[in-house]
Amino acid sequence: MADNMHEEWRPVVGFEHKYLVSSRGSVLSLRASKQLSLRTNTNGYYHVELWNNGIKKIYRVHSLVASAFLGERPLKHHVNHIDGNKQNNSMGNLEYVTQAENNRHAFKLGLNHYNLQNLRPENMRRFTKLTDSQVAEIRALKGLVTQAKLAQQFGVDDSHISMLQNNRRRKP
Repeated sequence: MADNMHEEWRPVVGFEHKYLVSSRGSVLSLRASKQLSLRTNTNGYYHVELWNNGIKKIYRVHSLVASAFLGERPLKHHVNHIDGNKQNNSMGNLEYVTQAENNRHAFKLGLNHYNLQNLRPENMRRFTKLTDSQVAEIRALKGLVTQAKLAQQFGVDDSHISMLQNNRRRKP
């Protein structure tokens, strides 16, 4: 939708008598009668702090807009920024998509760091799946061989080795 669209305000879901969110991505405190400052998180998304019964919680603005204007998020769906701009939280720029659809969209727009089409053949090994026996070997070598050496040996990133050894990926 165009930037000059009429700005519509709706209650923030779960905070109906405390906050309003606009179709352009602004958030208003009803108690203070002022717009809240949007902050940027480490991933580049705008977020705001909302208070309820003395407890502060941080919410991403695109999620607030989507809930108010698109309705309840379907199970296992994400909010996608259609134009790829994480800071464009206008309701016309948001949609609910599955994780797979979100990944395809990111690749299509060139937003994903690991765009498979741009990788050289020698880098493709990092995307191969490790066998169960390789994962078991990696876990058995925890503390005996550095993660960097294991990553080099198995052709994956250090972070992947760390996640495997700490059971944050591929549960044993």
